[in-house]
Amino acid sequence: MDNSLPCNLVSFNCKSIKRSIDNVRHLCQLADIIALQETWLFPHDIQFLSGIDGRFGSTGTSAIDTAAGVVYGRPYGGVALLWNKSVFPNVSVVDCENPRICAIKIVLSDRSILVFSVYMPTDKMINLTEFTDCLSS
Repeated sequence: MDNSLPCNLVSFNCKSIKRSIDNVRHLCQLADIIALQETWLFPHDIQFLSGIDGRFGSTGTSAIDTAAGVVYGRPYGGVALLWNKSVFPNVSVVDCENPRICAIKIVLSDRSILVFSVYMPTDKMINLTEFTDCLSS
Protein backbone atom coordinates (compact mmCIF):
# COMPACT_ATOMS: atom_id res chain seq x y z
CA MET A 1 0.00 0.00 0.00
CA ASP A 2 1.38 3.40 -1.00
CA ASN A 3 1.09 5.88 1.89
CA SER A 4 2.88 8.67 0.06
CA LEU A 5 1.30 12.08 -0.18
CA PRO A 6 2.46 14.25 -3.06
CA CYS A 7 3.27 17.66 -1.68
CA ASN A 8 4.82 20.77 -3.17
CA LEU A 9 6.75 22.86 -0.66
CA VAL A 10 8.22 26.23 -1.58
CA SER A 11 10.54 28.53 0.38
CA PHE A 12 10.50 32.20 -0.58
CA ASN A 13 12.44 35.18 0.80
CA CYS A 14 9.77 37.76 0.09
CA LYS A 15 11.60 40.87 1.39
CA SER A 16 8.29 42.41 2.54
CA ILE A 17 5.23 40.28 2.11
CA LYS A 18 3.10 43.34 1.48
CA ARG A 19 5.22 44.33 -1.52
CA SER A 20 5.44 40.78 -2.84
CA ILE A 21 1.83 39.74 -2.17
CA ASP A 22 1.14 38.99 -5.85
CA ASN A 23 4.11 36.60 -5.92
CA VAL A 24 2.96 34.87 -2.75
CA ARG A 25 -0.58 34.49 -4.11
CA HIS A 26 0.89 32.95 -7.25
CA LEU A 27 2.85 30.50 -5.09
CA CYS A 28 -0.46 29.53 -3.45
CA GLN A 29 -1.56 28.28 -6.87
CA LEU A 30 1.55 26.09 -7.16
CA ALA A 31 2.40 24.85 -3.68
CA ASP A 32 0.77 23.08 -0.75
CA ILE A 33 3.13 24.55 1.85
CA ILE A 34 4.91 27.89 1.58
CA ALA A 35 7.72 28.90 3.93
CA LEU A 36 8.31 32.65 3.91
CA GLN A 37 11.27 34.61 5.21
CA GLU A 38 11.75 38.37 5.67
CA THR A 39 8.04 39.08 5.84
CA TRP A 40 8.77 42.43 7.53
CA LEU A 41 5.48 42.37 9.40
CA PHE A 42 4.94 44.22 12.66
CA PRO A 43 3.50 42.12 15.52
CA HIS A 44 0.05 43.65 15.02
CA ASP A 45 0.17 42.77 11.28
CA ILE A 46 0.64 38.99 11.62
CA GLN A 47 -3.08 38.48 10.91
CA PHE A 48 -2.36 39.84 7.40
CA LEU A 49 -1.17 36.31 6.59
CA SER A 50 -4.65 34.82 7.00
CA GLY A 51 -6.03 37.08 4.26
CA ILE A 52 -3.59 36.04 1.54
CA ASP A 53 -5.63 33.06 0.28
CA GLY A 54 -8.71 31.65 1.97
CA ARG A 55 -7.67 28.10 1.10
CA PHE A 56 -4.54 28.43 3.24
CA GLY A 57 -3.95 28.36 6.96
CA SER A 58 -1.15 30.52 8.30
CA THR A 59 1.17 31.28 11.15
CA GLY A 60 4.07 33.68 11.47
CA THR A 61 6.36 35.68 13.69
CA SER A 62 7.54 39.24 13.74
CA ALA A 63 11.16 40.09 14.50
CA ILE A 64 10.34 43.76 15.02
CA ASP A 65 10.53 44.95 18.63
CA THR A 66 7.91 47.65 19.16
CA ALA A 67 8.39 47.83 22.94
CA ALA A 68 10.25 51.15 22.72
CA GLY A 69 7.28 52.71 20.92
CA VAL A 70 9.11 54.22 17.96
CA VAL A 71 10.66 52.03 15.30
CA TYR A 72 13.45 53.55 13.24
CA GLY A 73 14.52 52.38 9.79
CA ARG A 74 12.79 49.79 7.67
CA PRO A 75 11.13 46.71 9.12
CA TYR A 76 13.16 43.50 9.05
CA GLY A 77 13.03 39.77 9.59
CA GLY A 78 9.97 37.71 10.30
CA VAL A 79 9.03 34.25 9.07
CA ALA A 80 5.76 32.57 8.16
CA LEU A 81 4.20 29.33 6.99
CA LEU A 82 1.14 28.91 4.79
CA TRP A 83 -0.49 25.53 4.19
CA ASN A 84 -3.32 24.33 2.00
CA LYS A 85 -6.10 23.40 4.42
CA SER A 86 -7.74 20.93 2.04
CA VAL A 87 -4.48 18.99 1.63
CA PHE A 88 -3.54 19.29 5.33
CA PRO A 89 -6.71 19.63 7.42
CA ASN A 90 -5.07 18.60 10.70
CA VAL A 91 -2.39 21.19 11.45
CA SER A 92 -1.32 22.72 14.75
CA VAL A 93 1.04 25.62 15.30
CA VAL A 94 4.19 24.79 17.28
CA ASP A 95 5.19 27.48 19.77
CA CYS A 96 8.69 28.77 19.05
CA GLU A 97 10.31 31.31 21.33
CA ASN A 98 12.72 32.63 18.72
CA PRO A 99 11.25 35.10 16.19
CA ARG A 100 13.57 33.65 13.54
CA ILE A 101 11.62 30.37 13.60
CA CYS A 102 8.03 29.30 13.11
CA ALA A 103 6.75 25.75 12.85
CA ILE A 104 3.67 23.64 12.28
CA LYS A 105 2.87 20.03 13.05
CA ILE A 106 0.95 18.25 10.31
CA VAL A 107 -0.87 15.12 11.46
CA LEU A 108 -1.47 12.54 8.75
CA SER A 109 -3.24 9.22 9.16
CA ASP A 110 -0.10 7.28 10.04
CA ARG A 111 2.51 9.90 10.95
CA SER A 112 3.21 13.49 11.90
CA ILE A 113 5.46 15.93 10.10
CA LEU A 114 7.10 19.06 11.46
CA VAL A 115 7.63 21.90 8.99
CA PHE A 116 9.77 24.93 9.83
CA SER A 117 10.39 28.32 8.32
CA VAL A 118 13.70 29.71 9.54
CA TYR A 119 15.63 32.88 8.81
CA MET A 120 19.13 32.56 10.20
CA PRO A 121 21.68 35.32 10.71
CA THR A 122 24.39 35.63 8.11
CA ASP A 123 27.46 33.43 8.35
CA LYS A 124 29.81 36.18 9.53
CA MET A 125 31.75 35.47 12.75
CA ILE A 126 30.13 38.47 14.45
CA ASN A 127 26.80 36.61 14.24
CA LEU A 128 28.07 33.31 15.66
CA THR A 129 26.50 33.82 19.10
CA GLU A 130 23.11 34.70 17.64
CA PHE A 131 23.38 31.78 15.21
CA THR A 132 24.11 29.23 17.96
CA ASP A 133 21.41 30.74 20.22
CA CYS A 134 18.92 30.32 17.39
CA LEU A 135 19.92 26.69 16.89
CA SER A 136 19.53 25.92 20.58
CA SER A 137 16.05 27.44 20.90
